[in-house]
Amino acid sequence: MKLRTAVIGLGVAVFAGTAAGQSCTIVPTTPDHERNPFAFNVTNSDAEIAVGHTCILTCSNAYLRLLDKSGQLLSTPGQARMADYDDPTSTDPAFFAVEHPSNTREHAHIADPVVYYDQEHHRFWVVAIEWKEKNIISFPLPFNYAHVQIAVSTTDTPANWMNINNTNNTTGNPSGHWYKYDFCLWEENGNCSNLHGVGHNQTIYVDDDTLYIAFLDDEGTTNVKSTTLMMVDKDTLMNGTATQTDAQFIQLKNIDDTWGHALAVEYDAWNNTDPVYTIVPEINSQIAFGFQDTLTLGAITKSSTLPHTYAYESTPVTGGLLPEWFNTRTNAASNGVTLPTGTQGVTSRSILHATYRSDPIVGGRLWTCHSVWPVDPNSVAEPVPLEERVVRWYEIHTNGWPMDPNATPLVAQVGEIALPGGDAYDPSIAVNAFKDVVLTWTEGSPTMNQTFRMGVHQAGDPAGVLGTTWTIGASQTSNYLNPADYSGTNVDPANWCQFWGHSTLGASNQDWETYVARVCMPLCPFDCYADQDDDGDLDVMDPVTFANYYNANDPSADCDGNGVVDTFDVLCFDALFQAGCP
Repeated sequence: MKLRTAVIGLGVAVFAGTAAGQSCTIVPTTPDHERNPFAFNVTNSDAEIAVGHTCILTCSNAYLRLLDKSGQLLSTPGQARMADYDDPTSTDPAFFAVEHPSNTREHAHIADPVVYYDQEHHRFWVVAIEWKEKNIISFPLPFNYAHVQIAVSTTDTPANWMNINNTNNTTGNPSGHWYKYDFCLWEENGNCSNLHGVGHNQTIYVDDDTLYIAFLDDEGTTNVKSTTLMMVDKDTLMNGTATQTDAQFIQLKNIDDTWGHALAVEYDAWNNTDPVYTIVPEINSQIAFGFQDTLTLGAITKSSTLPHTYAYESTPVTGGLLPEWFNTRTNAASNGVTLPTGTQGVTSRSILHATYRSDPIVGGRLWTCHSVWPVDPNSVAEPVPLEERVVRWYEIHTNGWPMDPNATPLVAQVGEIALPGGDAYDPSIAVNAFKDVVLTWTEGSPTMNQTFRMGVHQAGDPAGVLGTTWTIGASQTSNYLNPADYSGTNVDPANWCQFWGHSTLGASNQDWETYVARVCMPLCPFDCYADQDDDGDLDVMDPVTFANYYNANDPSADCDGNGVVDTFDVLCFDALFQAGCP
């Protein structure tokens, strides 16, 4: 997507365009979110980010905040508490209601929030889990129920954050800028059993007409981990009429030992007919962090007729670099045992971010990442990472699967981010149309404060290597242990040479802060507006792609840069297409 507008950087001067080698790295000086987790029951930050054409929505377990692209709050108050238990002293509105905010042990939590920007309809989406914990201290924690809270904005600059009411979120919010819903996932009394147990750490994605949510599905009593997929009609959500009956579920119980299928985001999904892909590290132990031995690629296909029906199929990822990436570490485990080289040398954390893009050469490319660490293969308890966690990221070629049922997906490249004597963890990943891959992650060690990092792999970089990395900021404390479950990374839809990251730093041994950063590609391709599909050639697909953006009233079709998508943009594109690219 190509816009000819100037871009304002957070804390830096205005510049126009992005020249080769130019750096627009943002080193933030003020935090985006702040919280004392022990005071307000928010132990993890869970930072995520959704970048729109004009503004940015960030979330954590504590807050939602809407920023302009200079990093300033867009409206007053410009933020909402994620739920009304977060900070009882705050006067900011609570975005989602909870059932029992007064009891610190027996109350409903709103947690694991994720945000997403829909580039087709110019809406922001917010999804979070509400789960009610019994008044019993034990592990695994006993629960009464799990619901999912869903919100979709009615504008790309929402200003009204208020709850629909203080008791439940079951209807629309026509007087505000959000429609909000409460869907039942699982209840102990059996009122609903769409999941096996409590869902959390979900990933989300929207295509042309469906909202997809993948839940980490935890049975609790048996400690079996699996994934449940939820699909909801997007139109009913956007017009305020969605009900429980609009949701469909697929339980991936057939893969008992895999937990945490990530939905692969495709930013321009309404322009193609590819399936929605998922990716998961398959494990061979019924615990949250089991010994990794393969990756499993999944595909969600839907019927062409309405109402849609959905089907899921999966295949192991084989070939390419697969024999190498999971069995090359021979580190000492936490009990001092030296691990043998083999398939049980590392344990993997659930994948929480993935990106997919169509590619006529290799049938589609999927990028993903997660954190892994060495463990003792003889351990029967859930491994606790003490040191040497690493970030691993992958590029997978689908080779046309499942459209071609005989195709074999393979690992095309794998990269590893390691800090000797320390940890690298909480990664997220995003990819632009030029196949620039950007990761956000955290590093820390006993001798290095927790550090917010970003890095890029571009087409000219060696396989598996981040050619350029940036240090965004460092914590004020030496407590480098993990205060989060994930970070967030997004490509800017108004300028594909720029990426945004949102992650956590420690303000003290008890407090955390999140920060927003923007980076520019050091060698971003020349942006030829007429090459709408970014394939390097002017062909029949470029007018088709432009027409799709124009018909969707997408800001990318604002060829003349006057802020309005109109017939003058058609004339502008036609002139540029006829003139050709330099």
